[in-house]
Amino acid sequence: MAAWRQKHPSPHEASLSDVADHIDHVRKVAGIGCVGIGSDFDGFDGAPDGLEDVSCYPALLAELMRRGYTREELKQVAGLNLLRVFGDVERVSAQLKSGKK
Repeated sequence: MAAWRQKHPSPHEASLSDVADHIDHVRKVAGIGCVGIGSDFDGFDGAPDGLEDVSCYPALLAELMRRGYTREELKQVAGLNLLRVFGDVERVSAQLKSGKK
């Protein structure tokens, strides 16, 4: 991996602001209902500066608030969208198990 990384350096280190930019983009192209943050920090090297672990989520949400996100949108990003999707998955699973489509 060291040799590969030397041949393929990252263009720059990511920051909390970069993550907020990505959230802005998804919100713009897919809608706020498709945005959510998770806490799986395994499997990659180097968390974004300012977003090293879940204790930094308040800073991310504050950045989104600064960018004009409403309280309801912040709730969606922070977990309501995930809960909605999990509820839909459970509903469809129960329908499939019962033989309904």
